[in-house]
Amino acid sequence: NNLKNLLDSNLFTLIDVGATGGMDGSWNEIKKICHYITFDPDPRAQIISSYAKHTNYNYALWSEKKDNLPFYLTKYPEASTLFKLNKRTLSSFLNSECHEQIKISKINANSIENSLNDPFDFIKVDAEGADLEILKGAENFLKDSCLGIEVEVSFINRHKNAPYFSETDSYIRNLDFVLMDLHTEKWIRKNNIFSTKTNPQLIWGNAIYLLSKDCLLKKLKNLSQEKRDILFTKYIMILLIYHFHDYAIELCDYFSNEEKLISQNYMLDLRKTILKSVPSKVYHIFKLLLSLLIPSIFICIFWFSKKARTSLINYLKKRLVDLSHYLVRLSRYGPNNGCISG
Repeated sequence: NNLKNLLDSNLFTLIDVGATGGMDGSWNEIKKICHYITFDPDPRAQIISSYAKHTNYNYALWSEKKDNLPFYLTKYPEASTLFKLNKRTLSSFLNSECHEQIKISKINANSIENSLNDPFDFIKVDAEGADLEILKGAENFLKDSCLGIEVEVSFINRHKNAPYFSETDSYIRNLDFVLMDLHTEKWIRKNNIFSTKTNPQLIWGNAIYLLSKDCLLKKLKNLSQEKRDILFTKYIMILLIYHFHDYAIELCDYFSNEEKLISQNYMLDLRKTILKSVPSKVYHIFKLLLSLLIPSIFICIFWFSKKARTSLINYLKKRLVDLSHYLVRLSRYGPNNGCISG
């Protein structure tokens, strides 16, 4: 269709810093029209890509070029970090073994601005404490071309001298991005006292930021018609990947009625795509129930493995909490109420 033809020749550029964990599966929707650029200094990193184009850099990133930085390799590759781990804090929690340090090596780092010549559309940073420094090393790209950011943020002192959520949030907001969502991670303490009513401590999260509406409008007004259509289409794609369906429709209404900046044929296709991507309410509750069924089956299979059983039971407890919260919201507000925070 019109949108596919538009983006086939104007690939979406996606940066993934700390790429061992990969991108969320939702990004697979655009893999055929995406240039995937990955950075990960961990020699154990296994990055599998099925994107239209993939470029990989096996070195660390920082706000500027730095040599001989200490790199703390951990038992769990995704937890390896440029910051010294705060063992005293981490030892209070059940899954602290993931952060068990196995080696310290020396590595060189560079900035994104020194590494790339061309701008990008979206960046995901999961760098275990170094996230803010890495974003600072991409500041000109963030101001000029970036439409969205997903960044790991911390709420406790997991890494010594690493910034907290408030510092990262303040920096990104000052660049005219808006916090749209926060996927939080809570950890159970070592005593393993937990129930569906227990509220574990907030540890870290993935914060999703999008370029503000006013800044988007300003950028669009300074572009040719073709580039406007490309930029707006890419922005809507990000909204759909993160399921911001209501905001996507709001923007389409705004740019159709008040600011007629987008070609009519592309706008019609975008509306159809948005409405088609909205999942049914039945699908949501089915997904929650499935998230309980599958780990329950695996618990039965791996019952004699204490380590596997414990991990699966903890996962199952979290899904039970999700389901109970969803049912509470449903009973209080109904499926279509504007307040769904519970």
